Amino acid sequence: MLIFSLVPSHAEAKTSYSAYKKVVQKLEKKHGKMSYVSDFEYSDGLTGCKLGGVAYIDLIDMNGDNKKELLVYYENGKEQMWKDYTYEVYTMKGKKAVKAGKGSTQFNSQTPYTSLATKEIDDKTYLLANVPDGDVNDLTYYTINDYKLKKAVSFRITGLIPEGSGIKRIVNGKEVEDEEYKKYSEKWNGGEETKVYNLNSSGSAFLTATINKTNETRKKLGLKTIDLSDDIAKTAWKEEYRDFVTSHSGYSFALIDIDGDEIPELYADSNQTAAGAIICSYGSGSLETLDVASLGLKYISGVGYFYVGSGRQGSYADTVYQLSNGKFTLIGEGYRIQDPTVRNASMEYSWEGTSMSESEYYAQIDQYISASSSGYASSNMVSSSEILSQLN
Repeated sequence: MLIFSLVPSHAEAKTSYSAYKKVVQKLEKKHGKMSYVSDFEYSDGLTGCKLGGVAYIDLIDMNGDNKKELLVYYENGKEQMWKDYTYEVYTMKGKKAVKAGKGSTQFNSQTPYTSLATKEIDDKTYLLANVPDGDVNDLTYYTINDYKLKKAVSFRITGLIPEGSGIKRIVNGKEVEDEEYKKYSEKWNGGEETKVYNLNSSGSAFLTATINKTNETRKKLGLKTIDLSDDIAKTAWKEEYRDFVTSHSGYSFALIDIDGDEIPELYADSNQTAAGAIICSYGSGSLETLDVASLGLKYISGVGYFYVGSGRQGSYADTVYQLSNGKFTLIGEGYRIQDPTVRNASMEYSWEGTSMSESEYYAQIDQYISASSSGYASSNMVSSSEILSQLN
């Protein structure tokens, strides 16, 4: 009795990986290697960050023969959401990698951004396309048959808008009743979770899985991995600041330079004594915030120290902070007290609990930052819409 194994031999896998490696190199020569683009704006107004060049590569078994196909997505320059990337699928025919098909239809994961999706069903991995368009919702599963990319099954629901008016459920071009549609849906849409990879998004964190999967595949094909961490880090502060501004839209803002590094600080002032102000820093690689008094922050650009004054009706506080490596540190705090009920009462000074003269008091501040020569952060405040424009 002869026993045939569906598991590819080491030699077969090596041959396919070598052939796929050449395909990727050829595409990269034309479209460029995977890269990170921090700020994009498409013709339809969509903005965010994206992966450029050959943005995604994966090895998946699309026909259940235990031999991998190559799935590649690259940026095509169309600059329209859901049409900005082209995918190509390659399979092995003998010792040669042949193109099974290509397209530009993308998967939509309930966001306006572009994603791709795969799903494993019965030992096969399917490529999914799903782009809602008005009152129509299409979902198509693609597979490999006879070396060609073909539709395995397609679902369509029409009449979604207005809600519930004339809904039709269509499978493979044929209208079906609810029960039959449910059976198809349970087989294809249930079970294993759909794997979704973002190609562009509102923030770089949503691209991490895509970058990791591509580098995992690059290793298998014998290609060098691509480290985009530095490129992402250079602009990640903008994303964090944009998110912060969006959640504090009623504030006024200014970009200031306290510590002299490449990343400015974001000053946000509520213009209300009770709510105060907030300083944001990203020098440590993550967002750090410090609550301070409204309209009271003074600094000298690049010094690394800043001063916050607050108080009223005869009771005033002066606080000195240091900003280093993105972290805020309290240096010292002093008080100036004048009895408002006593006419011509003298001001009393104390620093860190120790009483002292006026000159000694200001000397404590001046050893870090001159309160008289520093400028107010609130002198160049702008609205949330204007600061968002500056952060793009």
